[in-house]
Amino acid sequence: MLADVADSVPGLLHLDPGERAAIQTAHSLGARIVLMDEKKGRLAAESLGLVAVGGIITSAARLGMIDFETVIQRLIETTNFRVSDAVLDRARAALTRPPGVT
Repeated sequence: MLADVADSVPGLLHLDPGERAAIQTAHSLGARIVLMDEKKGRLAAESLGLVAVGGIITSAARLGMIDFETVIQRLIETTNFRVSDAVLDRARAALTRPPGVT
């Protein structure tokens, strides 16, 4: 049961509902990978043996699949998406570096 996963992993109880649902769904389906940008969510997912992949928005922007600023603005305006200025600054800096440079 999905609730059983949340009850057995204390770190899940403190996550946002969307992160908790993503981890619980991945775990219940036997998935090995979950997409998760939030550090707390990634750590909780990894505690269940999942591989947590983050940086999805930045990676998609780097590949030219999306416009970073447009997507961030839409997420902020239309969802409960939250991100710190420091994280946005790091993402923007990463987008200006040549591919392969970290």
